Amino acid sequence: MKHTFRTWIAVLLSLCLCLSFAGCGSGGSGSGNAPSGHTHTFAAEWSHDEEKHWHAATCDHTTERKDEAVHTYENGKCTTCNHEHEEHSFGTYEKTETEHSRTCSVCGKTVTAAHTYENGKCTACEYEHGEHVFGAYEKTETEHSQTCSDCGKTVTAAHTYENGKCNICGYAHQNHTYGSDNTCEVCGAKKVPYTMSGDGTKVYFGEYPQSEVKESDLKATLNMEAGNVPTTEDHGKWTSYGYCSYGSAADYMWYIDINYRDERYRGIYFTYYRPKYASNMKESAIGWQNDNGYKKDTTYWFKYEPIEWRILDEKDGNAFLMSNIILDSQPFHHNRDKHGDSETIYSNNYKESDVRTWLNEAFCDISFDNAAKEIIQITDVKNDLASTDDESNAYICANTTDKVFLLSRQEASNPAYGFLDNGERALKSTDYAKSQGAWQGTAASNRGIGWWWLRSPRNDKNGYNVHGVGADGGVGANGYDYVDRTSGGIVPALWIKL
Repeated sequence: MKHTFRTWIAVLLSLCLCLSFAGCGSGGSGSGNAPSGHTHTFAAEWSHDEEKHWHAATCDHTTERKDEAVHTYENGKCTTCNHEHEEHSFGTYEKTETEHSRTCSVCGKTVTAAHTYENGKCTACEYEHGEHVFGAYEKTETEHSQTCSDCGKTVTAAHTYENGKCNICGYAHQNHTYGSDNTCEVCGAKKVPYTMSGDGTKVYFGEYPQSEVKESDLKATLNMEAGNVPTTEDHGKWTSYGYCSYGSAADYMWYIDINYRDERYRGIYFTYYRPKYASNMKESAIGWQNDNGYKKDTTYWFKYEPIEWRILDEKDGNAFLMSNIILDSQPFHHNRDKHGDSETIYSNNYKESDVRTWLNEAFCDISFDNAAKEIIQITDVKNDLASTDDESNAYICANTTDKVFLLSRQEASNPAYGFLDNGERALKSTDYAKSQGAWQGTAASNRGIGWWWLRSPRNDKNGYNVHGVGADGGVGANGYDYVDRTSGGIVPALWIKL
């Protein structure tokens, strides 16, 4: 009995010893040192780091892992645990016209984004935009530029000029630097010595003395510049007009041109009034200077101003112009007598007239610089029967070739030139023309309106009458048609190249 008791005591001690070594059973991925009889428990969801994934133990043995393995990626996500790769190792960009993309060499994830452009180059991948959509040109005096509406790239280039206009953007060069040949050294444009009115019906071309100077200080300065007034014996700085007295040139009226502060002025001075007719000089037959308010033995000044021309016609890049105001007062011819070697040329012969010579020499030289003269066209001026609007005319002359001329009776009556009624032909005179003796109407219906010469001869028995345009704008004789009348207004006409 005593032996049996000892035996049980030994069994109990052995059992306690075994229990003291009890641990979890195998079945995990741990050390395997756990006593048998215990089973690890693991979470259903995956745990992971950047390299591997596993199921973590949920029992006390937290170091235990189940199904541990390296990630297997597809487009950045593990196909087993769905872990998204974060520390990407991207390769070079793949680029198209609209976007760029990169793929991670570890996980295969591809990241795609639209280009973000700055001046034509993507700020991310540096792709240069190719198919630009350029807007309108921005233009300066020296260059033009366009900006792409897609990528913002701006392309700038210097103008390439051809005859004054850029042949790429169409910019017209402004600040010309003209050489001695009147060609711009920058753009190659020829000097254009005219401006067009806003409505395109008038041209401002050349200049002529027109408005009287009224400012006393300016007149005093100009008088000082001019020096002593001229006399028959001593002209000083002045030039004689050589106006006729008894049909011959005489010194009784002078002019002087002075430049002052970038403006040009003409002074006039006369000791006798111009006669009504160039073929006499009787005091009782004085002209209209006095009536117009210009007295002898007095100096007057007139400012050179742009001449306003009316556009009568345009053809083949040329314009037919007529002065829109009476600019001067000159006789058609200095006397009424026939002249020429055998005295067979009538005084109303336009080809041989004084006024034709005056227009193409004195007037042309006063009014136009070299650049302006270059664009005045040589015109075949018709002096045939048709130009007179007569059924017959014994005084027609040969055609002439001129730069400046008077209108014919036919031209002054042509509705295609805008002469639809008399009012289109009724013209006022400049102050300068009045100082030269241009006649002015005084009635309420024609106050300030002058009459002006045409080049067409009248068909009468005298041979010293010429058609004109009266103060009422009517075309015809008008009673002012003797060739030697000094009160006839000058309304030049010409063709210029636009």
